Amino acid sequence: SADARQVAFRGSWDGVPETCVALVLSEGGESEAATRCLNEAFWGRRGVPADAANGSAGDFTTTLRKLWHDYELLEHLEASGTLARSAAAALAAGPGAQSPSLPSPSPAELARTIFAAAARGGREARPDGAFEVRLQEGDPRRKMWARFHNTALFVPEAARSWPHPPGAAL
Repeated sequence: SADARQVAFRGSWDGVPETCVALVLSEGGESEAATRCLNEAFWGRRGVPADAANGSAGDFTTTLRKLWHDYELLEHLEASGTLARSAAAALAAGPGAQSPSLPSPSPAELARTIFAAAARGGREARPDGAFEVRLQEGDPRRKMWARFHNTALFVPEAARSWPHPPGAAL
């Protein structure tokens, strides 16, 4: 029942507005509105204004925890060969680019460099505190960061087929 679902979610949803919870639990196909509401609540709890969370107030809003996650994910994809440096260069260059040169640094190295620069001045004690990553216009790292930040770079085949076959490893 709807009441049982609300009780189950309550502990992990403390601080989320009731309107968001109602949208998530609704059966009327309110997923877009629910996602928007949850996103605003997420950034609001971290003290980020709505315009900054939507990318209009600065460059790229993130947290130290998210930066480290990005670094680990990119490092894993590069090390496993799932995301080759040549593919990373092509993605960073964008659609229709002419034979891209290898980026220096790689996307994983760039994420780690940004993390190292950001984890100073007391910010390391607040890994979930939001801040803006600012890279100058014209800096090739900015273009690369824009292409990799908050982007699904790899989706395994099992996750692309629906419904999942019984016993599928996700």
